[in-house]
Amino acid sequence: MVAVAYGALRVALVAHFLERYGVNVAAFAVVELTSSLVFGWSSGRLVQRIVGSGQGRTSALVAAVVISYSAPDVYVLGWSHRYPGNVMATVVIVIASLAVISLVTLWNRTKNVD
Repeated sequence: MVAVAYGALRVALVAHFLERYGVNVAAFAVVELTSSLVFGWSSGRLVQRIVGSGQGRTSALVAAVVISYSAPDVYVLGWSHRYPGNVMATVVIVIASLAVISLVTLWNRTKNVD
């Protein structure tokens, strides 16, 4: 549910800041909220597999996590070509920062479980 709430916040931010640059907010909302559901489910299952018994293949879960995490950002970056340079730089920095934070958080969760 946290991932979906975060997705809803991102939809509101896109509506406020990026709609003027041609981003279709309704389409972004579908991509974001669907991806949030998939990301929440698949990342939870991936952590369970890594921390738990390790049974089962993780490659499909890793793919689901990566695709669902990046899909909304790819949509935003690809949808409009009218972004000023500073907006594009900000979007790229935010995406990269969130990716690093997510990876570090996932890494710490798997390392700190006894």
